[in-house]
Amino acid sequence: MTEKCNRCRFWQVDGATAVSGNPDEAFGSCRRHPPVIVDAIADLLAGLLAVGSYQTSRVLPTDQLAQASRQPATRADDWCGHFELPPHRNPANLPIC
Repeated sequence: MTEKCNRCRFWQVDGATAVSGNPDEAFGSCRRHPPVIVDAIADLLAGLLAVGSYQTSRVLPTDQLAQASRQPATRADDWCGHFELPPHRNPANLPIC
């Protein structure tokens, strides 16, 4: 089996990109690790992008922190080195007959 994001237990497809019929052309997000704050989005939400008024600290409420958080976006045929089969496809989880 080829180790690709679209076959990994941690990957979630973006349904809007999965319309071509080729499962390797979709995009999605890797959910192996928690989301991270994207500074540019946090700055926009905090109103810190005005010219000449950049501040080094910002305090955002929880709902805005959630809006500024993202999982890494990947193509279906990408691979990162942390590949794991989904539990239902892992041979180690199959019953012994």
